[in-house]
Amino acid sequence: MTVEGFAKGGSLTVITPMEGGDVQCSVTVDGAAPQTARASGKSAAASCTGF
Repeated sequence: MTVEGFAKGGSLTVITPMEGGDVQCSVTVDGAAPQTARASGKSAAASCTGF
C-alpha cells in the first residue's frame, strides 16, 4: 500500500491461514527505518502500528 500526503495513526495487520504459514509486514514513513513485524504458525498475526 502507498499513501501520499498527511496520514497518521495507521495500522497494518497480516494473519496466516488456519493451516499455518509465515507472514511479515513492513512500513516505511518518510524514508525512516522501516517498522517490521513477523509471525508464523496457525492463525498467527504480525502487526505494524502507530506510524
